[in-house]
Amino acid sequence: MSNQSIVVSLPAHLMVPELMAANDALGAGLQTGNFLPSVSIKGKTFRFRKGKEEFIFPEYELEVVLLAARPTLTKLYYPKAYDPANPDEQPTCQSDFHTVPNPGVSEPQAASCATCKWDQWGSKISITKAKVKACSDSKYLVLTPIHPDIPKMAMALQIPPTTFKPFKTFFEEMKKNSIPLLGAVIRMAFNKETEYPQLDFKFVRFVTPEELAECRKLAEAPDVVEAVTPPEAPAYAPPVVAPATAPPPAAPSNPPSFADRFTKEAAPVVAPDTAKPEPPTQPATEEAPAPPVTTVEGMKGVWARWQENASA
Repeated sequence: MSNQSIVVSLPAHLMVPELMAANDALGAGLQTGNFLPSVSIKGKTFRFRKGKEEFIFPEYELEVVLLAARPTLTKLYYPKAYDPANPDEQPTCQSDFHTVPNPGVSEPQAASCATCKWDQWGSKISITKAKVKACSDSKYLVLTPIHPDIPKMAMALQIPPTTFKPFKTFFEEMKKNSIPLLGAVIRMAFNKETEYPQLDFKFVRFVTPEELAECRKLAEAPDVVEAVTPPEAPAYAPPVVAPATAPPPAAPSNPPSFADRFTKEAAPVVAPDTAKPEPPTQPATEEAPAPPVTTVEGMKGVWARWQENASA
């Protein structure tokens, strides 16, 4: 059942600021979860995703405008190595803002990232025999593509540590030249010299006044602001398990007297159940995701639906 919109005229006696102050407590600390479409770079390809729909961009370069970013690193913990056959595997533990585990993670590894053993250097040995963190870092960005066949919409991109150095170098140049975040069209391209996905960044041009207005509107949208703003929530606390208590001692049993054995009614005899057992219920099978779309032409209908959902 969907929520019903409230469209009413507030009576004059309720137009009191002090009364509205109580409303702030209702929404404090609540994050509904951001459902921005995402851009993945797994397999050295740009993959646009929303829900179970996926579009593989047929080019190795993508021009974008960066709209916003989280102020801290995002933490992702996978106890096992990446399995290409299961690209949608969820992390065992995750912290969006490198503070405490997200609500709802399957297995929180510590009360905070600062005390987590997996966030320490040397907690994992990489395939190159280097000491790294078992809980990986990523930088969460929000961008919009600049492409004639792709409508402008806010999308999330998490860049891995392999891209941190070129990303930092590029934006130090941006800062040195006083170029604002929303003022530049940037080309992201895969580095052909590396075996793993690594993005390089290049300044293309300044945005036009019309593009700036569109990008500012996207950057100020509630779902984007929510996605990059740390929640004001109490620190994670692991559930308190009550200590096990020994069962009370059983009362001493007195054997029934000779008279009691003849005066007490005998227990009724229950006839065996001859009804046929119910057949076991079959577990519901999850609908398989649709195969990814690999052409811009085939993706146009999906773009329109994503835009409708974002504006709803």
